[in-house]
This record gives sequence, C-alpha cells and structure tokens, in this order.
Amino acid sequence: MNSATPDWVRVADHPVIVRTCHGTTGSMVFEGASPHLVGDHKDLFLAALRRDVTACDVEPARPTFREVPRNPRDIAPETCAPYVDANALGYYLKNTLPLVFVRSRAGDVLPNARVAIKYMRENAGEFRESLELLEHHARRIFQPDAYARLRDTTPFLVTDVAQPYAAFSHAHMAMGAGCYAKTPAGLSTFLGPPVNQESRLRVHAGLMESEWHHSELFIVFDYPEFTEPVMVIEPGTVLAQFYFVADAIEDRTEIMFSETDLGADSAYRARSIDVAFDLLRHDKEFVISELTGVKSLSVACPHCWVSVTAAAEKGVPADHVLRQDFYQGYKALRAEYRRARRG
Repeated sequence: MNSATPDWVRVADHPVIVRTCHGTTGSMVFEGASPHLVGDHKDLFLAALRRDVTACDVEPARPTFREVPRNPRDIAPETCAPYVDANALGYYLKNTLPLVFVRSRAGDVLPNARVAIKYMRENAGEFRESLELLEHHARRIFQPDAYARLRDTTPFLVTDVAQPYAAFSHAHMAMGAGCYAKTPAGLSTFLGPPVNQESRLRVHAGLMESEWHHSELFIVFDYPEFTEPVMVIEPGTVLAQFYFVADAIEDRTEIMFSETDLGADSAYRARSIDVAFDLLRHDKEFVISELTGVKSLSVACPHCWVSVTAAAEKGVPADHVLRQDFYQGYKALRAEYRRARRG
C-alpha cells in the first residue's frame, strides 16, 4: 500500500460495486421504510428481513432501452453510435419497493417514507389502492416463512413498507442506493439522472471520490411535484445511473485553437474522406430522413424564406418535404479502429 494512503482506505485495482442490506449507520436498509417498528415489533421485523435484498437493484445499463421505431421517414436516435454508447454507460439503480410520496390535505408533501405510510394508514379509506399496492410488493423483502407468520399476527408490520427516503432540506430529498463503490486511484463515481431517459424524479448529479470514499451512494432529488394525494413509482423503475470517470482529468486537459483544422484532425479527416468514398461505392454513405410539416421549414426553401412565420403558422403543403442526410462514416471508422486494437 502507498505510504501516503490512510490505513482506512482499501485500495482497489479495478472498480468494485458492493451491494449491502445495511445502511452506513449499520441499521438495516428497510428500517427506514416502516412506521410500525415500536418495541418488540422492531426485532420481529428485522429478523424477518431477507439478507440478500437491498434498497436498489444494480444492473448494467442497456445500449437500447426502448422499442426503436422502424418508420423509414425517421432517423431514430439509436442510429447514432455515440448515443447508443452513452446509453450503455455504467449501471442503473432501480427501486426494490414502490416509492411513495403523499400530500397532506393541506397540500404539503410529507417528508419521508415512514411518515407518508403512517399518514396513509391513518386515512386508509382514502389510500386503499396505494396500501394494497404496498402489500402486493412488500413480501419480496421478507423471508417467506417469517412473512407468513407475521402476516397472520401483525399484518401491518409486513404490509406497510415501501422504498425508504427522507428530506434533508426544504427543497431536496435523498434515497440510499444500497451499494457503495471502490475504484482505483484516479477514478471517481459519477451518479446522476438516467442517460437519455426521462426520470420520474428530478435527480441531481454528484461525483463521489470513490478511490477513498467507500460509503453508500445516494440519490438526491427535488421534492416531487404531483397534484393527486399520492404519487407512486413502481418497483424496477430506472431512477438514476452511475458510472466511473477519470478524476481531475480537466487539470491535464489542453484547450487549443487552430486556424487551419477543417473541423477535424488532419489525419482523421483524410481517412474519413477515404471511408466516405468507400461507402459511396457501396451506396451506404447516408441514411435518409424525410421531414414534413413544420419540421420541414428551411430558409433554403423559397416558400419558407418569404415568411417563415406564415409557413409555420398557416401550415405547409403535404408535399413540402425536407430530406436530411445522416452520415455513416463514424460507424465505419469505429469498426476499423476496434479491429486494429484487437489485432
């Protein structure tokens, strides 16, 4: 171990993700998800919990996470290789249990999961469907035999449980991820919103110096906005995404200006032109997209140039089509580069 490294740092030579059923204080993760842990009930609850389940599932991110439309008029974002590669960066965090937010009758969002569940139970008639949903999913965090026993004797103890979260400011909430990361020196863990996906939560990005900070990752998000009395996010929802990045790489980055570069390094540009001619010979140089309606407006069109405003507001003819070309050279060059690296 490097003499400059504190003895409490466990050095890693590759990224390691450690999932755990405990929080940073040593308590079980789902203690923060039940309002009924009073007296002996707490011991019964903790003894019944599975030890192989934690707050969030951690899954490798997917390059393509939706059904890609096959309309030949459109170019799907997945046509772009950098977009697909960005999708696949790192790992998804998915909630194990329903994530439940509740408004009081005064309109205030309640500050944590335990308070929200207690409020729903005290007003069970109003929140019947939400409580039934919690019951439906709750059994997944308990040992089957223990769950069956407690379901008969103290049912609310094992049915009134949800994804734990808590407010830590007047505007923000936080939720433990149920895992921590260890990375080699120079690497950090970036945690933020899902890449190219809409999140049900307004997640804030953060950077953990995980070469030494070996403690639970957590998701920070704004107080959710909703108009109904309750907002529920189903289990298995992609809430956030994390991945590993080089630490302080900006300190070693050079910013240059060139009067002569034509938008690319000269060697790369020369090879790109050669590849373009190769693709042209095989009729594979471009993917064509046809845009119609307002999307087809262009000042290169005499009709639009006279008055873009009139064209946008009064509409354009059905045969007013703008054809966009998507260059395929990047994919060809990437394949060539990867073959060379493997060779």
